[in-house]
Amino acid sequence: MGIFAGSIDLRSSRAEDCRVSGGEQASAGGVQLFIAADLQQRDCGAEELLKAYLKLGTGAFNKLSGAFCFALWEAEKQRLLLGSDHCGQKKLYYRQDKEGRVHFSESLAALKNGPGFVPEIDFQSLADYFALGYIAAPRTIYTQLRLLPPASIVSFKAGEEPRKQIYWRAQFLPKLKISFAEAAEECRRLLTQSIQNCLAGHERATFLLSGGIDSSLILALGKDQLAEPALALSIAFSDPLYDESALAAQTAAWLQVRHQLRCFEPEDLRLLPGLLQAGGQPFADSSLLPSRLALLQAEQQADLVLSGEGGDELFCGYRRLQFLLWRFCCAGLPAQALGFLSRLLLGWLPEAGEQRGRWASFRRAASALSRPALPAYAGFQELFSAEMRQELLLGREHEDYLLTWQEILEANCGSEALERFDALELGVYLPQDCLQKLALAKQGLSLQVRCPMLERELLEFALRLPRQYKISFFERKRPLRAIAKKLLPPELLRQNKRGFGLPMRSWLRTELADEVRELHESLPAWDKQGYLNQEYLRRLCQEHLQGQKDHGARLWSIHCLKTWLQE
Repeated sequence: MGIFAGSIDLRSSRAEDCRVSGGEQASAGGVQLFIAADLQQRDCGAEELLKAYLKLGTGAFNKLSGAFCFALWEAEKQRLLLGSDHCGQKKLYYRQDKEGRVHFSESLAALKNGPGFVPEIDFQSLADYFALGYIAAPRTIYTQLRLLPPASIVSFKAGEEPRKQIYWRAQFLPKLKISFAEAAEECRRLLTQSIQNCLAGHERATFLLSGGIDSSLILALGKDQLAEPALALSIAFSDPLYDESALAAQTAAWLQVRHQLRCFEPEDLRLLPGLLQAGGQPFADSSLLPSRLALLQAEQQADLVLSGEGGDELFCGYRRLQFLLWRFCCAGLPAQALGFLSRLLLGWLPEAGEQRGRWASFRRAASALSRPALPAYAGFQELFSAEMRQELLLGREHEDYLLTWQEILEANCGSEALERFDALELGVYLPQDCLQKLALAKQGLSLQVRCPMLERELLEFALRLPRQYKISFFERKRPLRAIAKKLLPPELLRQNKRGFGLPMRSWLRTELADEVRELHESLPAWDKQGYLNQEYLRRLCQEHLQGQKDHGARLWSIHCLKTWLQE
């Protein structure tokens, strides 16, 4: 169907001044709806949605489940609405020009190539990128372009400022009054139903299989819903700290499904320039590359892939959330006591050589003990700390992204403390990192990617479970683990998730060492605006190459920026 994109003149009511391509279209009562959607409700097309809008207003979109973005033009009112789905699965970028025309597209790269666009880099976005490895909506790398946040609608009228509204928020209350056994059973039913909905109408589907619980459960519950024998695809790494392929193979054998394995090699980094160019802005989550490799493999054999994205956010699967649970228990202790405990632990724990290793996790937790909850939580994700960003960016002033995160926490003030942080996972990390990665990885492929965990009924059920049903001091994703005990090999439950990232620490010291040296040596050639501190970058490169510190993820983010700027 092509890329969903359009251009609408807010001052005109003529049909020829409303140009939209891709997606479905419907018209009624002087209203035109343009929508790109992959919905759980298979019988819900543009005409049905427009009828619902004319009856219910924007509440009609709150009833949808799945991935969608839309433009709705009301010619009489000369009003344009742009909207996105609940979780941010579909991306919609937009800009308004000086003549009052609004341009929008699923593709940032396509939108910036439009007439009248000035490619001015947003310095605040650059600072946010170095903090987290991605740029969170509504910002993009360009000052003129914006990205719709999840579950939001922006309204345009000629001569007025755009108005934004959020039509859905994560609701953790009221809590469900059921037993844990009942919760696990209902979770299994809803996940099975969601997988059925995702697979409906597809004969050539396959499953992405890591060594984790989420993707393994989706395979276990979905393998018998296909007419053909199920196929699972996995990516392997030579570094055992990153490789889950043995667990994936064991799971596939346990479930008696076909399994294909592809090993990611340093040569596969050649995929990066094309992905960043097509994506239109820098993105530093290295798991983008193995994800792309897996989808390239899938495209040869299927038209649909099921992914496990969303399980960690729905069921509190991240270690950083478990740390916060312990941190909240210490809330009554004096700050001096927490600081003393932090210094004591840091003095006792060995230095971490690998950021993904166990000792690195312990040291991050010990360091975070002495900090307030929000900075402590952020410290588990940051690439460059606030102090490091100041040095890297030559001391130029910028806002701290934590101010935005604090607003999200306060918007969920009725929930338990830990659940407010899970709202951050759902509202920021899931759409701007995990789902952005999927959107980038499937660019240009004739392949659909669906996430059964993000089906609306399952999502809202998981939110309203009592917190202790999802995460405790010693166990995460408790309902999914309860289901997995009945369906998956016990070895899988004993392993910690390794994620899907690349072994940058070792690669940047061996196969890619020349790239690291070239980063700072050629800085004036690729950083023509002089954003970065060359001496500081030289020090980072030297410390990493000499094995003094692990700057792998930081140097990778700079490499991604360099690659994008050169493209």
